[in-house]
Formats: sequence, structure tokens, C-alpha cells
Amino acid sequence: MEHITVSAHLAVSGEVLGSVDIAPTDTIRSLRSALAEQLREPAEQSLRLLSASGTLLPELSTISEAGILGNPCSVAVVRVCSVVATASNDCTARIFLPDTGECQATLTGHF
Repeated sequence: MEHITVSAHLAVSGEVLGSVDIAPTDTIRSLRSALAEQLREPAEQSLRLLSASGTLLPELSTISEAGILGNPCSVAVVRVCSVVATASNDCTARIFLPDTGECQATLTGHF
């Protein structure tokens, strides 16, 4: 079975993270799982893969359906934060869950 080498780099900095060999019939989810394992990410849910145009690659698409062609080729990786923190002029800081938008904590008295 034919395999292609997919290199992964951070979307913002371009830093090369690694590469994996994968079949064109494998899914984007399989690619993400393989990259997460190679990078020793605590949870594969923390990685999102982007196309060359910067759009999110659909999890259930095959590698070839997603347009990842050629050998070698590359994808951009975005690490998803587990929390989002904000600060305000009213001297508060808030911690939110990015998936739900739920406020987890409000810290007061910060400048």
C-alpha cells in the first residue's frame, strides 16, 4: 500500500514538529492521532490540523479527500488551549473553558 510522508509545523511560527508516514486512505483523525502520539501530546484533542489555505481539515475526510497530496507534504498544526484567560480595566481576570465559554473563575484586585 502506498504511503506518504506528512510533515507537521506550527501554524504561527512555522517550527517543524515532526513527520509521520500515512496511507492516502487514512483519515485526518488518524493523522492527528499519529502526530499526537509522536509529539507525546497529553491528549490528541489538543491538536487541530489546517490545510495550506488555513482551513480546519475535516476529521472524517481521508488524506486524499482533504487534498494532502504529494510526497512529502505538510500540514499546519494549531495547539488548542485548555483554558482562555482575560483581563479587564475593572481589575478582574476571568478563566473560561474554550469549548463552552463557561467562566470557571473570576479573580479580582488585579492591575
